[in-house]
Amino acid sequence: MDVNLEETIVKLQTWNGSVQLLRQLNAQLAMAAPNIIQQSFSEIQFLTVATRLITAQAPTQNTSSDIAERRELCQQIMVRLFDVVESSMLLQHFSQFFIMCLRHEQIFLREFALRQIRRGTVDGLCVGPTVIEQLIRLLSDDNLSVVKMASDVLVTCGSTSSQSTQQLFSEEHIALFQQISRINETIRFRVHEVVSRIAVTKAECIAILVSRGLLQSLVNELHTVDILVQLNCVQLMADLAETEHGLDFLYSCGVIDSMDQCLINADADPMMSLLLPGLIRFFGSVASRHPNEVLDRHRNFVTLVFDILTGGEEHVVIATDTIRVIGATPAGKLALHNQGAQFIKCMQVIGRMIAGGHAKTKSMALLTLAALIHINLADQSAELLLITQQWFNETHSKTLDLLVSISRQPFPDLRCSTLRVFKSMAALPWGQSVMAHHPGFPEYLLDRTTELEKEGKDCKYEVIDVLVNMPFTADHMGWSYLMRLKDVYKEGPYFIKPESEVATEEAG
Repeated sequence: MDVNLEETIVKLQTWNGSVQLLRQLNAQLAMAAPNIIQQSFSEIQFLTVATRLITAQAPTQNTSSDIAERRELCQQIMVRLFDVVESSMLLQHFSQFFIMCLRHEQIFLREFALRQIRRGTVDGLCVGPTVIEQLIRLLSDDNLSVVKMASDVLVTCGSTSSQSTQQLFSEEHIALFQQISRINETIRFRVHEVVSRIAVTKAECIAILVSRGLLQSLVNELHTVDILVQLNCVQLMADLAETEHGLDFLYSCGVIDSMDQCLINADADPMMSLLLPGLIRFFGSVASRHPNEVLDRHRNFVTLVFDILTGGEEHVVIATDTIRVIGATPAGKLALHNQGAQFIKCMQVIGRMIAGGHAKTKSMALLTLAALIHINLADQSAELLLITQQWFNETHSKTLDLLVSISRQPFPDLRCSTLRVFKSMAALPWGQSVMAHHPGFPEYLLDRTTELEKEGKDCKYEVIDVLVNMPFTADHMGWSYLMRLKDVYKEGPYFIKPESEVATEEAG
């Protein structure tokens, strides 16, 4: 046991404000092993020292000149002391100390206590009602870092089990949530966010929140006249819709139908049009998991997205990305295919965006094409292969010519987006056939000089990777070419030929 450390601890309990003593303790703790620190303190000594470290950070008339150093030393010592405390002991022995820190005016102490409480709650340990009360109050803190940490801890506390959800949303705590929600709109939505984050974790959590009216408060925000409030509400609704139980709740209380009506209003009301991006993303997210249901039931959404895309309106990038999200799955492809000629027009628009759009629009269109024609090997039915080939052909009169021309342009982002399309093609029998019969394309794939930056090299190597590992590559591109691909594959994405080999090839 370190006698010097024990002596310093005893001295600190009757400390007279000397910075030298803090320097000494900080240095000793930095050198001591965790078990030595644990053995050097009794629990009472530990709390006494920790409390003295808080009071020592306040400036006094005699020590104002060295307050910055004293404060920094105290903070370092506190961190070193609590780092050796097992997480299972934190809430059991130091809850009152943490409450003192949470109430302190210093941001460091509030954040310090939140970090320690978070360590304890990660192990599923119960947080007492007094600590929870202070955590709720911190949602109204002026410091955003403190707010975020408090929110994270509350979500952990409220989502461990149905019992923890009930404890967090007891009658007394709900009253406190309501009290701070009345301070202003920003804090009200911080509360909504905590509620919605807990709701998405488990079906039993959302059932408790519904029974106590907490989610209905969020739903009511959608019906206000304040567009900014509605924007925030739509975002939280989108998070809820990411889970099946959250989506079931939104359908059960009529939220989905209300948002569908908002799409109609947004088309006619200039102010409501501010909601369009959020609404489109919301329905797109839901449609990515339930494509048939959304595209059949919510025709306003389908019509709006197609109209934006074909009309070249300001939200065309969002509409394009929505098509990408929906069409990324086999079910989504079939649902889009069922839209018939209307969707073929969309593919032609995507082709025009690739051919002549701005860089951002062009890149998004390329990534959308890559997602639409991508099919995992296990999902490659004759129907899906036929659909994706038709979409590729409808994109442009000479789709691969267009893509090859972009792959030769001096814009790394566009080249990488184009390589994503090539990667999707490489996984398909018809895609390989198109590649193999395009003059110069097989040689392009083997040419390492087309990409000089890491991201480009990685993207091109991914195309090679897919071709090497598809079972039908030899059928469409030939055995000899497959052997050359395997050589490149074995060399890796960053291979550089030795200068002697290059000179020999040039001489030959």
